[in-house]
Amino acid sequence: MDASGPPSPMSENQGFDLNLQHGHNDVVQAIAFNTYGDRCATGSVDGKIRVFNRHKDGTWRLCDTWTAHSSEVLELQWLPAVVYPNLVASLGMEG
Repeated sequence: MDASGPPSPMSENQGFDLNLQHGHNDVVQAIAFNTYGDRCATGSVDGKIRVFNRHKDGTWRLCDTWTAHSSEVLELQWLPAVVYPNLVASLGMEG
């Protein structure tokens, strides 16, 4: 987020285009949005987690990539924003 604050919330009727395969080499099978809806993490069979930020114009841009697991990412969950605003937990096939 920049100094002007977070992007405005999306309405129920407003769709968005998020290319979930961006940067992944295999099937995306886990996705989680943070509490504010301005950050999204995707996990793939390739063992990588990618984090996207939603910008004021509504577009989503890749901001980070982690090699998190030696096998597929099964689940992602953002921790509560009031305690850990930028922390996501992941579960991989290896346990």
